[in-house]
Amino acid sequence: MTFFAILRLGLRQSLASKRMLALLALGVFVSATLLASAPIYARAMADLGLTFTVREELRSQPGTQVLADNVSLATSRGETLRAAVERRIDERIGWFRASQSRYTQLGRFGVARPGDPQHPGLFQAQPQSITGYEAHVRVVSGSLPQPTGPGQPLQLAISSQEATVAKLKAGDAIELRENFDTCERILPNTDPPPPPPPCDPTATVSFALPALITGVIEPLDPNDQFWMRPVGSYFVPFRLDIPDVGPILPMFTDERSILEGFGADHPEYRANFAWHVIAQPSVLNRNNFQLARRDIDGLSADAQLLGGWAFSPLGGTLAHYGVSADYQQTPLTLLLLEITAIALFYVGLVAAIVVERQAGEIALFRSRGASLGQIAAISLGQGLGLGLPAIVLAPFIAAGTTALLGLTPVFADASGGELLPVTIPAFSFAAAAAGAGLSLVALLLPAIVVARRSAANQRRVETRPGPSLIHRYYLDLVFVAVAALVLYEVRQRQSVFVPSAAGGLGSDPLLLASPALLIGAASALVLRLYPIVLRVVAKVALPAAGLSVALALTQVVRNSKQYTRLTLLLLMAVAVGAFAASYASTTNRSYSDRAGYQTGADLRVAAPTNSRFVGMARAFDKSISSIGGVETATTVIRADGGVASIGATNKPFQVLGVDPAAAAKVLWWRSDFASTGLGPLLDSLSAPAVIPGRPLTGDVRSISAWVKGEKDLHQMTLWARYRDATGRYDVAELGMADTGGVWRQLTASLVGRGATSPISLVSIAITMPPNLASTVYPPLLIDDITATT
Repeated sequence: MTFFAILRLGLRQSLASKRMLALLALGVFVSATLLASAPIYARAMADLGLTFTVREELRSQPGTQVLADNVSLATSRGETLRAAVERRIDERIGWFRASQSRYTQLGRFGVARPGDPQHPGLFQAQPQSITGYEAHVRVVSGSLPQPTGPGQPLQLAISSQEATVAKLKAGDAIELRENFDTCERILPNTDPPPPPPPCDPTATVSFALPALITGVIEPLDPNDQFWMRPVGSYFVPFRLDIPDVGPILPMFTDERSILEGFGADHPEYRANFAWHVIAQPSVLNRNNFQLARRDIDGLSADAQLLGGWAFSPLGGTLAHYGVSADYQQTPLTLLLLEITAIALFYVGLVAAIVVERQAGEIALFRSRGASLGQIAAISLGQGLGLGLPAIVLAPFIAAGTTALLGLTPVFADASGGELLPVTIPAFSFAAAAAGAGLSLVALLLPAIVVARRSAANQRRVETRPGPSLIHRYYLDLVFVAVAALVLYEVRQRQSVFVPSAAGGLGSDPLLLASPALLIGAASALVLRLYPIVLRVVAKVALPAAGLSVALALTQVVRNSKQYTRLTLLLLMAVAVGAFAASYASTTNRSYSDRAGYQTGADLRVAAPTNSRFVGMARAFDKSISSIGGVETATTVIRADGGVASIGATNKPFQVLGVDPAAAAKVLWWRSDFASTGLGPLLDSLSAPAVIPGRPLTGDVRSISAWVKGEKDLHQMTLWARYRDATGRYDVAELGMADTGGVWRQLTASLVGRGATSPISLVSIAITMPPNLASTVYPPLLIDDITATT
């Protein structure tokens, strides 16, 4: 027979088996689509994860800040510096920028009414401007400040809280004053601060700037990304621990009033500038996030060269994403590959059935002179007819299916209910071709095996099928041994991911493929054990079974391959489903543990840095616990400490104060962190109920001590630290340690300090200015500490 005659007969036979051909085409398309979807899905999940991570990060720390302090307002050097910073921002991070604003902050000026006398402790105004702030505030009364020129009163807007504290309103005319003298002042670092050293100024300079309160404003949305810092820093009065400095009132003005008005009169005035850049998460993806990270680092280096600095939490977010992206995506890709393997097995199963049905025709072709190559060409033609359309269409089908995942509830939070943005890389067509090629191999191999048999051998195989090559040489048992070895290795390491030598996480491909190896090993055992189980069942059931059951069992035992294949297909599908379910629970546990490790508790609320804690922690915890939905709350205080020494300490450290009993109920904990539980570990931190002290009987009104100190101790201050009946600790000043070298009684009054008797004296504390050099001081004698009632 000629090749074309054989091909015509083969195609006619294929068309006659339309149902099996449709099943075979479905398997080829599924295999190609699944393999093509692996790179598409992995890239879509990576881009979605990056966008979601950046978007969540921008909610609390929105973008990048570039800061430049002490920049002159209207000199050529100041203007050049500001232009250089903005140029570097455009060149570095402008390509993924959503918005940008510039913050300008002047110094602090005393607030006074025109004609008021000079006096310390004035309210301090700090003019500030943010480009575009007008769209993010609400005018409570009055109007927004307008630009002013040189010599004109500076127009300012204040918040409602500032208006109440300073008793100001829209339309009030004020003066911004600054006074300088020749006295040196020491910034205190103790609470309460030591008294200032005496000084008689020899020269003073005063400055006054007319200003007008034009309106009272409030932020529209305190959580708006526009406010790069906590919104209270722009609208809420605050204090500094500086003597003779009153509350500081941030006030808004127009940027042109600062640069063109105030700056024209005072070009050398030094102000603080900051540029706020909000990132556009949708621009960043897996292809360019490394470029964005390098640009952020480059901007920081550029800012340092210009005398400023840049801060961007986005850089850390991108670095963390780069480390964890492969860690998160590899198991997903592996899962897709396992599903693809099942699809390929399905293709092989259907192809084997098709070839078995055509075995008689193939034997007839061979008996009429058809060669092995001609038979293979027929199968190849069938495979190409099914595979070529799959190669072209599979990537588009995979991309469409992946995009539709964005509409599902699982991805709703991350995608916003919209289609996932997908791209079709060139590799997806290669993956589809690999899937079609493997399907073609699965179709060719059975045809070649059958074509090698003669008609007699084919009849013998159909009546008495022998063991397969895998079972004949016990390759299935070798496969099981390899899978068991891999499983043992995974159990020993507790993870398939290990720290790599270059940093980050590395993985062993063999260990990553352990689920697929286990499924394959289990399948190989099923192929060997299933016929044995059937023989045992047949021997037990045949004596009591009827004729129909006996014939059915005999047929199944004699040729169990086709039944075993279906069982194996079901087994593999169930195994992959179990792996997917276990992976989902593992991922949920991983994210839950990471969140718990980062926050430390279900909910953590942080106070502003360096803020004072007012009141008792126990009362504060009780008030927080009374909020609906809060079961337990505890206060955690972090403070700076140091080893006590003469002069300034050079061994600073942080002290974290917790309530051990309450913290054990609140803090997140995992059993593998330590051999004992969290409670016993925190019990070791438990301190005595109170610090031992000297009880003072009666209604104590003052504490006295006899002190003898030399004149070299004139900058040391003595304090009496005491505890009252409520457990509150406080200090009262006794006086200066310099007593002229004679015994002198120093007294600390407790009248009006709210102390509740009985009182215990805890310690005598000594403070000194922080800028004193460490040296050897003469002895200080303290004797006869008494209390007056």
